[in-house]
Amino acid sequence: MSDDNDVTGMVLGPPPPAPVKVVRADALRRADTAWRVRVAGGTWKEAAEAAGYSSDSVAQDGVRNVFGGPPMIDREALRHLWRERLERAWRQCVSDMTERVPGATTASVRIATAAMTLDGLSEPTRVDVAFDPFLNLFTKELSDAGF
Repeated sequence: MSDDNDVTGMVLGPPPPAPVKVVRADALRRADTAWRVRVAGGTWKEAAEAAGYSSDSVAQDGVRNVFGGPPMIDREALRHLWRERLERAWRQCVSDMTERVPGATTASVRIATAAMTLDGLSEPTRVDVAFDPFLNLFTKELSDAGF
């Protein structure tokens, strides 16, 4: 499979808000890069690597100092991102199963389970049964009529 931790080809997310205070240009550039990587679905570690921070906690501090807090990631955008990642992983699993790679079937079942969970298909089904009083009256009339 491809390396999902590779941030060199990562599509950066939308721009961050305006800085909350005056900061140096290099600090703004690094915080901007970390913000965009994070919003695009990267981890704080990936954001730190892309922006040149020494660790994920330093990247969080840099973003917090410049923009006043961490980015709030849109749930629907995050769902879309993970749906795309699962699609790519599924294509790789199909290829691996065709080539009879050990563990490919197990991986495909796990990916399918994750995709079903993401789309809400793994939730238990609930059926509500309600009794209609008219049905009781109708049944009584039929029995009185001899049916």
